Amino acid sequence: MVDGVLLRNVAAQPHRDDVYLVRNANDATLRALFRHCQLFLNLSLYEGFGLPVLEALAQGACVLSTPTPSLLESGFPAEASLIRIHHRCGSPHF
Repeated sequence: MVDGVLLRNVAAQPHRDDVYLVRNANDATLRALFRHCQLFLNLSLYEGFGLPVLEALAQGACVLSTPTPSLLESGFPAEASLIRIHHRCGSPHF
């Protein structure tokens, strides 16, 4: 369900051809994607440890993330940015 909403929202944007949604990538592919991306978005409301954010930062990616408890507790790196998402009725509002 979330994927469908996300895909519809991305499709409606003027820069939709610059957005890549990647699933099930192997480690080498992830490292290459992180090294070459302009921005890594982590908009999870329930991320466990926050490993994707740390992996992206380790590869030099610019990161924009929601402030999940695990990231805040682990001393979230200063070079990354946090955004708040207000979540109501199963639909995130930015």
